Amino acid sequence: MGILTEADWNGAQWIALADTNAPSQLLRREFAVRGDLVRAVVHGSGLGHYELSLNGVKVGADLLAPGWTDYRKTVLYDTYDVTAQLKAARTSSV
Repeated sequence: MGILTEADWNGAQWIALADTNAPSQLLRREFAVRGDLVRAVVHGSGLGHYELSLNGVKVGADLLAPGWTDYRKTVLYDTYDVTAQLKAARTSSV
């Protein structure tokens, strides 16, 4: 199952381009990690391919993720549990 309703995005923050017609871009956001972190999940997508890293370390083992689709009909996304990577850091960048 995927994220089905807007309420399912509790606490989510988008990292996106303002200009969606721009060529390849590096997107980065710094954020603070709460001390009571229980679970952290990242949903990653791109119209084309992306590579996700957290504090300079690649997340997941995927290459050229997500797979190709007809983007007018379907946009795929990948989900990664990044709890372990975040528990070790107080401030992170993705």
